Amino acid sequence: MSVSVVKIVGPSYCGSTALGCAMNTGEGFFFGSEIYRQLKKFREEAKDGRFSSCDFCGPSCEYWSSDLHATLRNLEVDSLAEVYELLAARHPEITVIVDGSKSTPLPDENPDFIVVPTKHPVRLLASHIYNRRTRFGIDSEQLNVVGQLLEESWDEHQRTVARAANGFLKSYRDIFALCAEAHVFRSDEAHKDGFQAFRELEEYLGVSRGTFDPESFSRVPSHTIGGNRVPIWLTKNASGQSIPNNPRFEYYSSSSSLGDWKLDDKFEHVFRPPTLDAISSLPAYQALCELLDYDARPPAHSRSIPS
Repeated sequence: MSVSVVKIVGPSYCGSTALGCAMNTGEGFFFGSEIYRQLKKFREEAKDGRFSSCDFCGPSCEYWSSDLHATLRNLEVDSLAEVYELLAARHPEITVIVDGSKSTPLPDENPDFIVVPTKHPVRLLASHIYNRRTRFGIDSEQLNVVGQLLEESWDEHQRTVARAANGFLKSYRDIFALCAEAHVFRSDEAHKDGFQAFRELEEYLGVSRGTFDPESFSRVPSHTIGGNRVPIWLTKNASGQSIPNNPRFEYYSSSSSLGDWKLDDKFEHVFRPPTLDAISSLPAYQALCELLDYDARPPAHSRSIPS
């Protein structure tokens, strides 16, 4: 293949989009997010054959262009490797494609590198529950309200939360079984020690120290497909127009940040101390902490930016 491929593999809410956007700042790196959305099988099953447009540019994107889409359709492309090749052939400036499809690679994909983002289980669960709050009978977008109502109805929802913890546990067990040589990237601790986690990632990929700039990734547009454009600094399109009716604005605007890199501290609102205590007693939660090598004790509540 004419380009190198980095596959980001992980469950929802693991921090894959922010990681990909940060990697997109590297010279020659191109983050496409959920590239599988360009495949024939996905389009026919989920989109009536239609192609997903670029989250940033819309249909006029120079990367996910009408010309590329026509070729993908005519060739009936159903392999990510073929998508990579066709994209790279049109853009020789791309030397590394970062695919945030998150699913474990199929044998024909054969990525050069695999990165598995993780977060403390309470952060994974907080994101999962908040973004599915209507299934808990919670209509409010306000974080504190979600936390209050979840605490009040904990007995009713404990099994649902336990199933969510089991889902994350199964996902990561499967990932580590199939991707034993992958590089584990702790998304929620990436900001520590001067973004040391990115320096270790650069070493794994064999690129120069300082290649990635996680604090300023909004300066380089990410031409993603199906990517999470919710973070405030990504809520404008290529024409500079704000994207209206952002359903998770409150969720993201509450977070502390180091430049563009948001610190995932929203669990402090979604889970009140009694709820955290109850979650900490769940067997699946404890097993997930052990698997991901996190302390089973929830992170301390603090509104300050950790060092």
